[in-house]
Parts: sequence; structure tokens; C-alpha cells
Amino acid sequence: MVGTGIYTAPASVFLITGNKSLTLGLFGIGFLYSLVSMIIYLDFAKVLPFNGGELIYIDEMTSHVSKPTPAPIIRVPTAETIQRPEQNGRINPEPNIPNARTPSAIKRFLGDGLFAYITYSIAFVVFFNSGTNSMQIGRFLLLCIQDNQDTTSGSTEEENNAQQEISKGINKDLIRFIGIVALSIICLLQYFSPGFGRGMNKTLAVIKLAFMVALFSVGIAATRRKIVVDGSEDWRAKDWRVWHGDNGKRSGLTFAKALLLVLFSFQGWENATFVAGEIPANRHHVLRQGFIAAVCTVGCLYLLIVAVFLHSITWNDLTEGSTNLNYPPMLTGDNVGARRTWAIIAAISSFGSLNAIIYTFSRVKQAIGQAEILPWSRYLKKDDIIQRNPSGPAEDAFLYKSPQGGLIVHWIMSVVVISATAGSHGVMEAVFIPGYIQTYIQCFFLGVLALGFFNLKSRERALWPKGAETRRESRGFIARALLLPTILLYAGLNLAILVINAIPPYLAGDGEDSDFAGFIFPALLGGLLVVSTAYYVLFFGAAPRSYELILNDPDRLIPNPPEPVRQDGIVDAQSGWNLMRWANVQCEIKKDYTYDRELERVYRFGRRWRAIYSVPVDPTYQYPAGQDHPPTPPKSITFPMFLYWLFGGTRLNPKWNPYDITSTWWKGVKKRFHDMTGKLKARSSES
Repeated sequence: MVGTGIYTAPASVFLITGNKSLTLGLFGIGFLYSLVSMIIYLDFAKVLPFNGGELIYIDEMTSHVSKPTPAPIIRVPTAETIQRPEQNGRINPEPNIPNARTPSAIKRFLGDGLFAYITYSIAFVVFFNSGTNSMQIGRFLLLCIQDNQDTTSGSTEEENNAQQEISKGINKDLIRFIGIVALSIICLLQYFSPGFGRGMNKTLAVIKLAFMVALFSVGIAATRRKIVVDGSEDWRAKDWRVWHGDNGKRSGLTFAKALLLVLFSFQGWENATFVAGEIPANRHHVLRQGFIAAVCTVGCLYLLIVAVFLHSITWNDLTEGSTNLNYPPMLTGDNVGARRTWAIIAAISSFGSLNAIIYTFSRVKQAIGQAEILPWSRYLKKDDIIQRNPSGPAEDAFLYKSPQGGLIVHWIMSVVVISATAGSHGVMEAVFIPGYIQTYIQCFFLGVLALGFFNLKSRERALWPKGAETRRESRGFIARALLLPTILLYAGLNLAILVINAIPPYLAGDGEDSDFAGFIFPALLGGLLVVSTAYYVLFFGAAPRSYELILNDPDRLIPNPPEPVRQDGIVDAQSGWNLMRWANVQCEIKKDYTYDRELERVYRFGRRWRAIYSVPVDPTYQYPAGQDHPPTPPKSITFPMFLYWLFGGTRLNPKWNPYDITSTWWKGVKKRFHDMTGKLKARSSES
């Protein structure tokens, strides 16, 4: 949760708003926003104690629920069933089973959560990255190296301007290069040492907390300095009501836009829920206590630091000459030693935040790959292949495996986003653009989850029996009465952020005009929804869903067990809109009514459904009407074969695989080249 936001965001928000009281108020709203988010996510994590966080929550909240009836679970033994020892409280009791009902048109379109799962998966892979934190490391390291102008609070205006120009004149390409290097180092360390991420998180959490206490302490000391402004020494109290720098760029909407920067500085509170499955379900109190302690401690320190910063500096400290966002050195003399020290502190803090993000995000991306709904998922879902001998229960062995595919994809997308900022003119804008986009996209999903929170009770009843450790305790009347309007207000705030940031004027984090127009935010969100909808309809619209009752005890027999429930997709299987048909691939979604925590895809990835793909060689493949046998194998590559390979199919005959054909052709070219060069050498030696 603690990155570099606290070292730059207070000055940025003050420059955008021009008022100290409003700046502190926006940070107060950000703290309340984090508290409400924490309450919502703790309830989600209690009912759904699995890795994946928002990925699992949004899937379940858009699933349709029928009236539960008491009935046992019947399990049909499958190849992926793993008998695990009854440890850590993970073995599933017998929950209730919902009756099958015909869903409405909207529920049919949502695909029992599949549409939301696909939408969030695409968004997470593309937009949730480490671009901003990586570039912040580069920016602060360059500030430390290049800052050799020894100025103080008593230096001349020309000297102060020269120092402030350093921040503005930093080489943006070098920032990107250092950011990519830092990103690569952490990804490699976590790849070869799974415990590195966890150990580094614990160590840097203490260090970052100490840095924040130190920043607050020097801020308290700075408030005792005597500064005369306009001939008055009691300017501090009056300055909280003054509006500075109103040059026609500000409006009521501008203040709301500053909230996006505030929310980004608070971002990270949700990281623990992304890996909640690493905490046993019967120890939810560990997550709860740690979550509350972290959010409250960091939030209170944020407010205290912002308050002492605003009480210690003047508007001119930030705006004389070039705009200066690096306020911590101003609290400690603003000499070269102070600026370099705080730059190093901020870089270390950013490094810790980068490590935490990579650790959690890579595991969510691996879970997305394990669902096998995106092309080439077999690479995204991979664990590393390093053999280790972990101590502890066998079901916890995955904690000692690095998410190889998730780390690689996270690195690739972060590098792409960092490179995409090359067109930005300002340093701060280039650094913050990836973070702004991620925060904006996340606000959309937070709004959806806030509304879905009202569906959590019915999901809880359908998934878990009374008395289960994953059932929540009932809240009192007053708590319920306060929670309802609070969550509605929370959802409305997220909606307001989505709308207001698209309206001009557009200001960057330093208060200057932004090259990144605000309408790009909703354009990206709209593009995400269009792409995910098209992908879902064209590839999974024809996929039927089947629901089977499962039995925890295979020897237990139930008279007259109900038939499996089957629901057709929203697109006809033989329709031209079903793109899987063109590749001769059929997909079926098999979903369990409840979470069977003996299955790896449940206790590790939090998913109670699986996608089953069939090709003509499979016995489950259903041939079109009039064709009851496999077609004659083609003698060359066909269009369906190419499509199957293009989207990551793995069961193509090597003779028809484009990759194998290309490799064979290239080997032949190299062999002929070597033969030709060998003959030429032989002739030259003879002559």
C-alpha cells in the first residue's frame, strides 16, 4: 500500500486544487474510500477464501442463484480430483444445492459469471501492470544522481530555479530504461526464488513504515519554523482558507479529478486478497486483523503527513520557477544532501511496492491462464520446473512454486506500457499515466463489486451450509442500516470518477496542461467492454454449461439421483458467429454447484468450473447432422487447422502444425546453406 504516492501526491494534489483544506479533505475521502473497500473485500474474502481476489468475486457476484434446497453432494470421480490430507481446515463440508431454474435473458448472457470473468481477465492482463512503480524508481534514482546544486531555503531565486529544473529536465528514456531493469531484476528473483517475494515484502514493510514515521517527524519539526509571508508571521492558519494559483484552469470538476491521484496513492490495500488462498480458511482472522491494521495505520499516517506538509510549506515553495513536487526535502532544509536522501528513501519505497505488486499480480495472471479461456493459456498458467523439497503439508507445495507464466506476461505487459509513455512530454505525466489508467479501470470493477455486494448473501447461502467456517456472522441492525447507504454512496463515487475524468480541463499531476486527454479513459474502458463482449460471444457464446451433483464419498449411493442440468449457450453451435466452429473446436463449461476444496483448481485458483475443449479426434466431439464419423485426414494444412494452432491448440498433428512445418523448413534451409558453403570452401582449398 505504501509506494511513492505519499512522497509526491500531496504536492501534486495541492497544485491541482490550490487549496490546503480541500487537499487534506481529498486525502480524507481517499482514506474513507479505502476503509469501505476494506469492509467489502473482507466479506468477500470470508465467503470466498481463494487466490484471485477480484477475479473470483466478480465471477461469483454475476452468477445466478436459485433457491437452495437441502441435498447431498454427489461427486463423479475425475482425473483432476486430488485426495489431500485434512489439514488447515480446507476440507469442504456438505453445502446446499440450488434447484435448476431457467435463467432470464440477462443471466443467460452473463453466462453464470463467465462474461465477467473474461472481461476482468482481459483487463487484468492488459492494464494491471507495474509501469508507474518501475519508472518511479528510475526517476528518483536520477534525481539523486543529477542533483548537485547545493541550494537551501535561503538561496537566491535563480539557484532555486536551477535546482527545480533538474526534476523537469530528467531524461525520460533513461527513466524507462532504469524502470525496466528494476522490473526485470525483481521478476527474475521471484522466478528463481518463490520465497523471495514474501520475505522481501515483510522486510520492506517495516522499512517503509519507519520511513513514513520519519517523514511525519521531520514534518512536525518543520511546522516550528518561522516564515514571514506578506509581512505576517501567523500566515499558517490563514493559508488554509486561501485559494492559490487560479489561472482559469480550475473548475469544480478539476477537484474531483484530483481524487483519482489520491486513490492511486492509496492503491495496494487490495493486494492481500489477491493471495487470500495462501491463508487457511479457518484462519480468516489473520487476514482480517492484518488488513485492518495495515489500512488504518497507513491511512492515519498518510493524513498526518499531508497535514504537517501543508502546514509547513507555502504555495511559492512549490511554484517559484519550475514546479517542484518533491516536498520532503523542503521539510529538512532543501539542500543537496536532503534531496538525495529523500530520493533514495522514495526509491526504496517504490521498490517495495513493485515487489509486492509483482508477487500478487503474477499469481492472479497465472490463475487466469489456468482457466484456459485466453489464447496460449498453457504458457500463462505454467509453474516453474525447479525441483524443491518444501516442508509442511502437501497441499501447500504450490506456495513454493513460482508462477512462471504469470511473471513473464506481467513483465511483457509492463514493458509495453512503459514504452507506450514515450509520447508524453512531461516527466510526471509519463510516470503516472499507467497508474492513472489502472486506477480508472479498477474503479469500474469496484463499482460493479459494490453493487454485487448485495448478492453476496444469496451466494453465501447457496455455496456453504450453516455453521461453515466460510459463513459470515450476522451484523447488527445499526451496522446493516449504515452499510446500505455507505455502499451505495461508494458505488456512486466510483461512477462519478468514471464520468468526471472524461470532462475537460485536463491537468497533469504537476498542475500543468496534460497531453493525455481525459476522454481516453472512458475510451479505453469502452474498448475493453467491446473487445471482451465480442470475444465472449464469438468464442464462448455457443458453449453449453452443464451442472452435475458431486458426492464427497464415492461409496455413498443416493436413490434416484437427479439428472445433470444442461443449459445451452446464447449462440447456436452451427451459427457462423461461433468462431470455434471454424476451427473444428467445441467447448463445454462444466460447473460444480459448490466449491470442492479437494480440487487443485479450487484450493489454488478459486474456480469451480472448467472449460472442456473437444476436437474431431475426441469421443465427446459432436459431429454436425449427417456426419457421424471423423472426416478423412487432410493431406495439407487447412484453415481450421491454422485457426486451431493460432489460438494455442496443442493437439494438432505435427505434420500439420505450422510451427513444426516452419521449423522443418528452416532447418532444411540452414542445411542447404551449410552444404553450399562447405562445397565453396572445398573448392577454394583445392585451388
